[in-house]
Amino acid sequence: IIILKALGEFIGIFGASFLVGSMMGCMTALITKFTQIKQFPQLESTLFILMSYSTFLLAEVLHLTGIVAVLFCGICQAHYTYNNLSKESRTITRKFFGLLNFMAENFIFSYVGVSMFTFPKHKFDPAFIFGSFVAIIAGRAANIYPLSFLLNLGRQTKITPALQHMLFLSGLRGAIAFALSNLLCLPVDYPSQYRH
Repeated sequence: IIILKALGEFIGIFGASFLVGSMMGCMTALITKFTQIKQFPQLESTLFILMSYSTFLLAEVLHLTGIVAVLFCGICQAHYTYNNLSKESRTITRKFFGLLNFMAENFIFSYVGVSMFTFPKHKFDPAFIFGSFVAIIAGRAANIYPLSFLLNLGRQTKITPALQHMLFLSGLRGAIAFALSNLLCLPVDYPSQYRH
């Protein structure tokens, strides 16, 4: 019963987050298509960015998952809204998100370096570290190669072995993985505001 309840809650939250994200993405597409906002490229880009962020906030207020909502909002915006933007707005938006991406990645890598010296009482367990590397490599291999094989059964353009190796190796860089694992592994007595 608990498993069914958890599964139902997961499906409900995921489905509602999907709807919120899709609706916000489609609403942005409709606004950019049927209004004269193209005459104001900066306003158009600002609307695009704020609607994306407000999707996250709306989902969180409704006790849904903001990440899933933003993901589906982004999918809708990539397919519809982005094509409705004026040429200048596309350039502004692309450069802005490129800047955010660059800043976020650099922040994470800086955080990786600084955390070595700021968190007290590091405990290094060589067996755990080595086992983690083995598990990561095995997990990547167990995902990339079998899924590529299955995808190649129905594709005209096959995923070549060289491309499969590239996919395998590219997933081993870990800025996001580090950030998530670091937040999950904070001590129990660490202040709760830093755990979320």
